[in-house]
Amino acid sequence: MHRPNRLTITITLLFVLAGLVVGGIAVSRLLVSPESDVAWVSVLLALGIVLWGANFATLGGHDDPEDDAPASVSTRTELLTSAIVAALGHVLLRTAADVPPLLCLLAVVVVVGFGMTERILRRRRGRQRPSEG
Repeated sequence: MHRPNRLTITITLLFVLAGLVVGGIAVSRLLVSPESDVAWVSVLLALGIVLWGANFATLGGHDDPEDDAPASVSTRTELLTSAIVAALGHVLLRTAADVPPLLCLLAVVVVVGFGMTERILRRRRGRQRPSEG
C-alpha cells in the first residue's frame, strides 16, 4: 500500500484548499448572476483543481508493473490538466479587463507546473525503486 509523504500531503491540501476558494468565489458569483458563463466555468475550474490535488495524492499508489517509463504522465492527469487549462483560459479571456496581467502569467505558470511536478516526482520515484533482477 502506498503511503504519501508530507510533501505530497501538503501539495494535495494546497490544491484542495485552492479549489475550495475558487469554488466559493464561483458560487458567490453564481448567486449574483446565474446566467454568467464565467461563473459556471469557474465552478468546473474549482472542481478540476480539487480533483487534480486528489489525483496528485494517489501518484505512485497504483504503478503499472508493465510501465517502464516512470516519467510518463497518466491519462487521468493529462485530462484533468487539459480541463483546467481550458477552463482557466476561458475565464481569463472572458475577464481580461478585470484580471491583472501578472495574475494571468501566474496562472499560466501554475498550470504548466502541474505536469512538470508530476514528471519530476515520477522520475525521482523511479530512481528510488529497487532494481529488479
